[in-house]
Amino acid sequence: MPVEEHPAYPEWRHAIDELKKAADAYDTCCRQNAPNAEVVTARSQLAKAQALYDKARDKIGLVAD
Repeated sequence: MPVEEHPAYPEWRHAIDELKKAADAYDTCCRQNAPNAEVVTARSQLAKAQALYDKARDKIGLVAD
């Protein structure tokens, strides 16, 4: 079955979008020398988004890179 037809595909796509947003926010904080509290918050959001992505990826049955 193509991944686009899998019932968990929308959840997986959402997780990818969240991961990209969190990664961009973390990268921006690091490049702009944001205060430590902002960097910690961005890192925490990135970890949560990564966990969401991993869970959705496992539902679809994709192999981790």
